[in-house]
Amino acid sequence: MDNILTKRILTKLSGYLSSATDMTKPETRCLKDMVTGILKSRSVFVNQIAASLREPLRLKDVAKRLSAQYLKEDFADKVLESHLGSVAPGVAKEDFILMDGTDISKKHAKYMEGLEFVKNGDTGEIGLGYNVININAINVHKEISPLLSRAYSFEMGAPGSNKEIKKAVRKVKGHIGENGCWVFDRGGDNGILKDFFIGECPRAIIRLKKTTKVDHCGEEIKVRELAKKVDLSIGQKVIRIKKDRPVTEIYDIGAVPIEYRIGPSTICGWWSPGTGGTAGFAI
Repeated sequence: MDNILTKRILTKLSGYLSSATDMTKPETRCLKDMVTGILKSRSVFVNQIAASLREPLRLKDVAKRLSAQYLKEDFADKVLESHLGSVAPGVAKEDFILMDGTDISKKHAKYMEGLEFVKNGDTGEIGLGYNVININAINVHKEISPLLSRAYSFEMGAPGSNKEIKKAVRKVKGHIGENGCWVFDRGGDNGILKDFFIGECPRAIIRLKKTTKVDHCGEEIKVRELAKKVDLSIGQKVIRIKKDRPVTEIYDIGAVPIEYRIGPSTICGWWSPGTGGTAGFAI
């Protein structure tokens, strides 16, 4: 069964990678070989990837052929464009588009290109690594479709987190159009990004910080104080998996209308309280 499953996976993978229409044949072949080699060797070192391909050539020549393609300046952009062109048609209007900023910790890799100090989101410690932007689509069946994942480094010329996030959102939105409802965590609750998200995305949910002020019934109020005024009269049953077992939980939910101003424009939306006094602002 392992061999049969492996062949099925490789067949599907080959079909997906063959859809790369904007890439040259050598670039497409390199992409196929790199992905297959990473899966086979479970390594990201080019020599080990090349060895796993078992080609009737010298290992040095195979590694040279691969590096001649993936080291091109526009190779990563072509791969991303090809991927988005392939998966974007499957994103529906009712899907959620989740954007999350995270990090990759590389505490033992002191000589990798572009390393800088980042905060580890799991431990809170500061160490060497990269900042990362992930954007995924989730449909009504809870199936996840990765859309974009990009590591960036200020040491390598990244202009800033806000600009990198804007660039990533515009890139994905250029392919999926008006489909999907965008979801942003508290990292999106700053003056620059919040205005951008609300103005750029036709539908969005932004998790607000406790101290964020919104307009409710003509009154400017912090969201942690607004939470006390929400009528939580709706019960929502949710089944969560805890320690490999389904657990049923009941959440009391409610929402109130609020307004948010971007320059001369007023945006109407809804605000719903969550744990710790934070919650989503939905437009």
